Amino acid sequence: MRAARLVWRSLAFHAHAHAATLAGVLAASAVLTGALTLGDSVRASLARAARNRSGEIEAVLGNGERFFRADLGARLSARVPGLEAAVAIQLPAVVALPDGTRRIGDAQLLGVDPGLPAGPAGLFALGPPLPPLDPGVFYFPFLHPIRRDETWIGAEVARVLGIEPGAELVLRVPRPSEMTKELALASVEEAILPLRVKVTRVLTDEEFGAFSLEAGAGPRANLFVQREWLAERLAVVGRANRAFLRSGQDLGTVERALREVWELDDVGLTWRETPAASRELRSDQVFLADPLVDALRALEPPALGLLTYFVNGLSHGARTTPYSTVASLGGLDARPAPDLVGWRSALGEIGADEIVLNDWTARDLAAEPGDEIALRYFVLGSGRALEERSHAFRLRAVVPTLGIGADRTLAP
Repeated sequence: MRAARLVWRSLAFHAHAHAATLAGVLAASAVLTGALTLGDSVRASLARAARNRSGEIEAVLGNGERFFRADLGARLSARVPGLEAAVAIQLPAVVALPDGTRRIGDAQLLGVDPGLPAGPAGLFALGPPLPPLDPGVFYFPFLHPIRRDETWIGAEVARVLGIEPGAELVLRVPRPSEMTKELALASVEEAILPLRVKVTRVLTDEEFGAFSLEAGAGPRANLFVQREWLAERLAVVGRANRAFLRSGQDLGTVERALREVWELDDVGLTWRETPAASRELRSDQVFLADPLVDALRALEPPALGLLTYFVNGLSHGARTTPYSTVASLGGLDARPAPDLVGWRSALGEIGADEIVLNDWTARDLAAEPGDEIALRYFVLGSGRALEERSHAFRLRAVVPTLGIGADRTLAP
């Protein structure tokens, strides 16, 4: 019997078994092909969603709370070849229809600069690509500038509120504050800025309407307005709280350039000349941020720290002096505090639970050294409620209402 005939008869005899094997192979191939196709589809969908949410942003400057000079991006671009920077004001917002029937409580408001993209597709995929213009300075690539009192909204805002171009919206955004968000020294209403804007365009996700740098499954409710107009309303003209960067270089290069170009005004700091060949570092915030205090601890000779608090009153027996400022001075670490502006010779070494008053306050309280002085002051309690506390101090000394005893700069 020929070999070919033997093979053929063998296949015919085992036809059912071979058919089952072939069916299994075909089914497995179909499953694998479908999985690979689906995987490519999911990967492409995720890549498209990421591109729509963040464009080509590689790094972000600013925590969203502190405002810096808006030309910081241009200064960085001049220092790092190929760096593109877009400054903006980014704030959380509550958006509602004028009649209050519909609202969004977790929207995102972005004050942006109109202009042209600096590359073929721009740092942000917003609108059709335009030819590059001035690659050293980058703006949000809006095809047409946003006018004052107008807004472009993302598709999610239009969907939730059920609106189209021409509709009006009422926004509520937080005002920039000298206080940290944890303090309750101002009412909530005073901390909120109301705005009224007119919708002139609805952006698709591909037009950057879904911009978001935060992780989340759902689409972001975005509104874009003119940065200069928003800065005027917030009383922060010429400043921004975000800078979005694309450079194609490692972040270490950008960080080194930032150390070279940043200025004190970018973080709200200024120097004030004081007596005794010293200088005082002042902040536009009530309290210095922890990273700044850590940097000051590394200075040599050591810096003198100052903490001033507004108290409800000082009491001695039945007498009370209301609403006073109490200042404490000392070192920022274990090293002895320097005797800048002659505070140690004027006040002496103040111990724990001791206080020094100027003679005006001492006369008002009829207090003498050795007497007990009680301070009443507020602390932040649960639910942002202010709770009054008190603490007793021993009057160590009384100083004249001159020099450090009348220094108004002790208050921020």
